[in-house]
Amino acid sequence: MIGFKIISSDSHVVEPPGLWLERMDSKKWGNRIPRVEAGQPFDQWIVDGHEFGTIGTSSSAGLRYTKPDDITLDGSFKDVPPGGYNPHAHVKDLAYDGVDQDLLYASVATTMYGIQDQDFVQDLFEVYNSWLSDFCSEYPDTLNGIGLVLIDDQIEKGIH
Repeated sequence: MIGFKIISSDSHVVEPPGLWLERMDSKKWGNRIPRVEAGQPFDQWIVDGHEFGTIGTSSSAGLRYTKPDDITLDGSFKDVPPGGYNPHAHVKDLAYDGVDQDLLYASVATTMYGIQDQDFVQDLFEVYNSWLSDFCSEYPDTLNGIGLVLIDDQIEKGIH
């Protein structure tokens, strides 16, 4: 297609299990920091002591579901295709699909809007946005990350 670019406008990254554990202040936030707990039949995100989604749904990228009843939460991070969390693998996936540019959304981080402690959410989003920026910086002409902004009375603090 001469002169046209194929743009995917609804792709998702998969946040690595150690993302927040490795980048957040453990002295400040302690066991509230998001982490993945291995389980059967699926790994579970735990944030601030609450369940916040499973890894299983993120491991189904690229699968075709002809029977919605077959969709499952089963799965662990090891089942997630590398393109979900590795920019080099992601760009290879795009090339395979004939996609020139990609808009990337979070998988689990967007569920954190429901957390009431706005200072905590702000730190969560800053860590995610920093990681996403690093991810996209590997291929700035191809990968376009959609960051998370805290929309409340602290909006000025959330925009940089």
